Amino acid sequence: PFLEETCNPNLREVLVRTADILREEEDLILGLVTDEARKLAVDPSADLVEIDLKAFRVCHRAIQRRLTRECLESRSSWTRERGFEHVESVLSLVNGNNPSAMIDLGGGIWAWREYDRLFIGKSARKSRDTRETEEPGFCYTVRFPGRTPIKAISKVLSLEMIDAGLVQPPGDLRTVYLNAGALKGVLTVRSMLPGDRIQPIGMKGHKKVKDLFIDAKVPRRLRRSIPLLVDERSVIWVWGYCLSERVKIRKGDMTVVKAEII
Repeated sequence: PFLEETCNPNLREVLVRTADILREEEDLILGLVTDEARKLAVDPSADLVEIDLKAFRVCHRAIQRRLTRECLESRSSWTRERGFEHVESVLSLVNGNNPSAMIDLGGGIWAWREYDRLFIGKSARKSRDTRETEEPGFCYTVRFPGRTPIKAISKVLSLEMIDAGLVQPPGDLRTVYLNAGALKGVLTVRSMLPGDRIQPIGMKGHKKVKDLFIDAKVPRRLRRSIPLLVDERSVIWVWGYCLSERVKIRKGDMTVVKAEII
């Protein structure tokens, strides 16, 4: 009543009309957010939300905020009020320069980046320095020639001797061809260990396998699940990423080893 007397006698009608307009605009925004979530293949109610940052960064800032808020509000175990600061702190991960940053949002909920992916959900993750070494490792003696089950990652390593004329052009390094004469001693297939190095084809020096994964933007949580083929001298193959200069096929090699992990 005071405002009607001092500001606008039609204030009630103005407020009702404004509320109607805002309600319709809210419906429009929610529809846009729902459509964008569908395009991004994001389910805000999932136990673990995963977002492609390259596509997410293209969205309007208002859509980013609203979708982020929906993801946070879907965390049923989080009873803290979800305020503007929480949303903005998540968006700071999206646009920041740290590819492995993470923030504690309270209530057992975390947001973290793995290069071009954003995750929101529960996490028992400890310090960044210990995460990598806490992942379980594996090591198996290889049957050569033959097939070696890699039970830890539900795959099989196959090694067979073939004629050099059957060598195929280089592909995605999931199947490789090795100089049989360059292999030294017993072969093992195992997960990455601290200090592992490999001499990539065409490179004079060696490179740490860890740096290889960093350059390829392999998330920390996945690095120890990628198998390495190792002889008694060094790492000779990082599955899907690198083959050693020492075992590459050279002119005149008549017998080679076909190696693949399936």
